[in-house]
Amino acid sequence: MSRLLTVYATAASTRILTIILAVISKAFVDDYDSSAETILLGSSNALIPNNLLYQFFSVFVRWDAFYYLHIAENGYVYEQEHAFFPMLPMLSRLVSETVLSPFKYLIGDQYTLVLSGVLISNISFVLAAGVLYKLSNNVYHGNETLAYLSALAFALSPASMFISSFYSESLFALLTFTGMLCVSRQQYIRASVVWGIASATRSNAVLYSGYIVYDLVVRNYIRQKSVKNAIAGLTLAMGCTMLVCLGFITFQVYGYHLYCILDHRPWCQQTIPLLYSFVQKFYWGNGFLAYYEVKQIPNFLLASPIIMISCYGIWSYFSFDKSRFLTVGMKSDIAPVNDNEEKDDGVEEVPISSGFLSDKTLPHIYLWAILIIAVVTSMHVQIVTRFFSCLPVLYWFIGHVWMTALTPTASKSQKVIAKIILYYQILYGLVGVVLFASFFPPA
Repeated sequence: MSRLLTVYATAASTRILTIILAVISKAFVDDYDSSAETILLGSSNALIPNNLLYQFFSVFVRWDAFYYLHIAENGYVYEQEHAFFPMLPMLSRLVSETVLSPFKYLIGDQYTLVLSGVLISNISFVLAAGVLYKLSNNVYHGNETLAYLSALAFALSPASMFISSFYSESLFALLTFTGMLCVSRQQYIRASVVWGIASATRSNAVLYSGYIVYDLVVRNYIRQKSVKNAIAGLTLAMGCTMLVCLGFITFQVYGYHLYCILDHRPWCQQTIPLLYSFVQKFYWGNGFLAYYEVKQIPNFLLASPIIMISCYGIWSYFSFDKSRFLTVGMKSDIAPVNDNEEKDDGVEEVPISSGFLSDKTLPHIYLWAILIIAVVTSMHVQIVTRFFSCLPVLYWFIGHVWMTALTPTASKSQKVIAKIILYYQILYGLVGVVLFASFFPPA
């Protein structure tokens, strides 16, 4: 079996095992919150009894999944629902009305919608694992070991139950990785279209336009030392950025027409009337240091492993070549040479294909750093595990740690760190499945 097929098989297996564990644990652990009973009403016309349907499908509808389901059923009814972007609900509704429409007679309309959302999430996850493998091979010029280990790290994501439920994480990961694969092939328009769809899935997709700007402007200048070519690249990058932001902007315009034409909500009078920003602050309590309360200490502890892994990864890259990090790749402390090239005195030299530590990783490190700062200072910190499930650089770093630990020259500490990360992913994922299935925090 090829490594790519192994990646697909592993990703599919982890999804099946996750769902089995969730359903079994739900049978033995009572729900912490009974909200699902008032929302998952089922249908009196379904052939399968509602109590059996509830026992199975309720494990997928927790926390934010309630909002996605409600939007898929009814559209945007309440202002606070605009924290959740429309692509997943729209696709779920489309699939339930077409491909899965025969299931309505068996399980009813509502559970068919849930089934649709769950299938989209799980299929997206398996496909995303394969795309990540291809992306890694492209970025690191055929470093198959790193690509393989990174894809396996993704398949073992500690956000296991979130990415198998009625959540947008898996769909967003698929769109994110696909767009990055297009950029790695210099297919910038195609990447912009994919990320434009992604920006109708989650708001942070607009940041991905930075990859196109970096590739067309910064890397273009580094390669050719031509300001003229860099300006030409900037022109194309600006057009691509508009495409990337199209999904986000369209959703904000829709919100404006929904609440500001006949009604006059407070945010409508702002210079840039962004409903999303208002909703995040007013309804969800997001804002700079807004989450820094004593009662949130447990959530910070839950988030601490992935935060520490992220900080360790960013620091490892920064300390390897500080000049490259600080000059957006314009300068470097490292002189990449081929094995047959002469070495310059006084300069540390490494092979060109240095994997995670290569210059190809640099824009991903910048995004990683921006997002870790945003999560720690301005968001509900416990979401970091699922929020980072769409970051290839996280899995590249984990793959790099594992690959280093497998080398004959690996130190004892390197092997210990690799094992800790592996055990964390597996154990946190398993515990998370049980907690999520019975509606326990973290959300």
